[in-house]
Amino acid sequence: MLVSPIILAVALSGIWAAAFTHLRKQFLAPVVIWATAFVILIINPHSKAEYLGAAYPALLAAGAVFLENRMILNPWVLYPVKFVIPSLIFLVGLVAMPAVIPVLKVDETIQYLQDSGFSPHQMKVID
Repeated sequence: MLVSPIILAVALSGIWAAAFTHLRKQFLAPVVIWATAFVILIINPHSKAEYLGAAYPALLAAGAVFLENRMILNPWVLYPVKFVIPSLIFLVGLVAMPAVIPVLKVDETIQYLQDSGFSPHQMKVID
């Protein structure tokens, strides 16, 4: 739930570009930033998954630039990258929106979460 699979695919394309293409120098910094944050959060036993969210924007930018470069090189990739991926990101966000933003009444939100299969996290109350 923290990162949609489609957004994750764009981010992973940034890692791919830094590891396996001639654009290594351009994409190395965002990948190092994300990897450093990932390793620190794995090592620290008190970290939460959402702390990694701050490292995604740079990685997403690298992935988007890589996909755009691939789109220019291959016209068959133009349509999915330019239209399908942004549409899917929007639709997935639209479906997940009631789970993260209060757009419905409380009873409607609970019913939506139960019907859609999303389960809210149980929060620990600290006394």
